[in-house]
Amino acid sequence: MNARCPPEDVAGIVETFIERTAPAPSAGSDDYPAQMWLLAARAHKRAKDENAANAAMIRAAECYAAHAETFVGRPHGAMLATHWMETAIATLHGVPGIRERRQKLRHRLIDMQGAIREDLVPISHSTDISELVEEVRAKFLGLPLGDALRRLTLIAGSSPEPEKLAEEARRSSVEHPFSSFFAASHMDAEGKTIARSPSGGIGVEDATAESLEPTIMQAESTRRAFAARAGIDVARVVIIAEHRVSEEVVLDLVRHSPAVPPHLVLTTTRGFVRWFEGDMVSALYILTPLLEGMVRHLLKQHVHDVTTMDDASKTQEDRTITALYDAMRPEMDAILGRAVTEDIRRTFLSKLGPSLRHGVAHALLSDGTPYGDDATYACWLIWMIVMWPLLPYWDEITG
Repeated sequence: MNARCPPEDVAGIVETFIERTAPAPSAGSDDYPAQMWLLAARAHKRAKDENAANAAMIRAAECYAAHAETFVGRPHGAMLATHWMETAIATLHGVPGIRERRQKLRHRLIDMQGAIREDLVPISHSTDISELVEEVRAKFLGLPLGDALRRLTLIAGSSPEPEKLAEEARRSSVEHPFSSFFAASHMDAEGKTIARSPSGGIGVEDATAESLEPTIMQAESTRRAFAARAGIDVARVVIIAEHRVSEEVVLDLVRHSPAVPPHLVLTTTRGFVRWFEGDMVSALYILTPLLEGMVRHLLKQHVHDVTTMDDASKTQEDRTITALYDAMRPEMDAILGRAVTEDIRRTFLSKLGPSLRHGVAHALLSDGTPYGDDATYACWLIWMIVMWPLLPYWDEITG
């Protein structure tokens, strides 16, 4: 005969046990008291006592908050303090009547995040690219302007195929299993957690597309930096040193491109000229928003509807580039190729990457960002998207 303890009794037993045995938060303590309060909350929920369940959730959150405070001021403790304070705030989700307390915890979280920068230690690896730089410079020196611009379009090669990137990431996880074994939090420059990635598991069979993404993003960051420093910028400097890249010259190319909407030809031209001149702030902030218009224009040319319809108000609205990726990814892949659409996503949209589109749109980039490798690659990627369709007719267009 099985005897089952009523859930309200279980809750009472757990709470009594906590009160008698739970230690005060201190350095080296764990989250055991919070876990016990969560157990009590589940028991109260089973007993249909929402008030008691909410009270237990509040106690659990306060335990997490107290645990977070034990890491403040400790060497490399800022990230752990931030983690536990985030857990405290998440525990209060859905609990009524505690808006003011949740707000105070959020303010405390921001204070803790401010110390993360001091704990971070840069990890760098140097590679001598001087020979590659000289090789690229030699290929561009003395070229007529038309030939140099065509070679610039091809300088970084094709965007890598997603399947190849995934396979390389799987191989990396096998060779370096601890690199993807743990779940990870991804933070911005202010220490805010902007994305999370799951554990990659123990073996390659456990890896999912989501768990492989951080490894792919790291590899792509290295590729973009290499392409920018050893190729794109070297070629751009040689071209601008030997030729006058005027708006008239660039306009003659841009106006032939099927990727550029007719009403944005002059603006696109201005962005590219600023890029050649090294005015990276103007180039990035002009060209990045235009990418969305280019993608939308290409979809329209292939007779795809890029709007949404509000049936209630009978109004239409153009989809943003993020909405286009969500709703029309197969159509975009068919036009640009899946490798290019993935390259755009990882360079401009993904929170695990530089997220340049979001940064430009919401003023989240620093003054130095436009002069970084990702910005250089981003401007070149837009140049490539515009110029690639013209390559078969390049000699005819350039005369």
